[in-house]
Amino acid sequence: MATTSAQVQQLYVAYLGRAADKAGLDYWMAELNATPAVLTLENLRANFVNEQPEYSDAYAGLSRQDTVIKIYNNLFGRAPDAAGLTYWTTGAGASVNADQLLTAFVNGASAADAKIIANKVLVSEVYTSAAGANYTKADATSIIADVDGTATS
Repeated sequence: MATTSAQVQQLYVAYLGRAADKAGLDYWMAELNATPAVLTLENLRANFVNEQPEYSDAYAGLSRQDTVIKIYNNLFGRAPDAAGLTYWTTGAGASVNADQLLTAFVNGASAADAKIIANKVLVSEVYTSAAGANYTKADATSIIADVDGTATS
């Protein structure tokens, strides 16, 4: 099954808080959908967390708690509730590697939170396509900053 650009955009939204740039998205899509595939989506998540300077710059020195809060904010536009934060930082979820947090958060998302993710990914897809060579990181970040679960956002 081919990896979709929406799945890759989800990584950018969750871990980097922005829409993908066209060149980056095209590169990852070619790697993921080559025959045979050069890497898997799981490999790409690990690459983002373990090898990408932008991720390192954004998360350097953050505690597990701050990392969880940052990813929650990127995905859902809010911090986790107290019980969720405890679960992911000192409870059973504390053993989940950082590169798997996106998957865990998406799989456990409420219907309302899932809609926010879907909307952020949709806006990211449109922005990346429309911006093309005129992409800027600032615009890619601000374009999804106020996206919520409503159709108008």
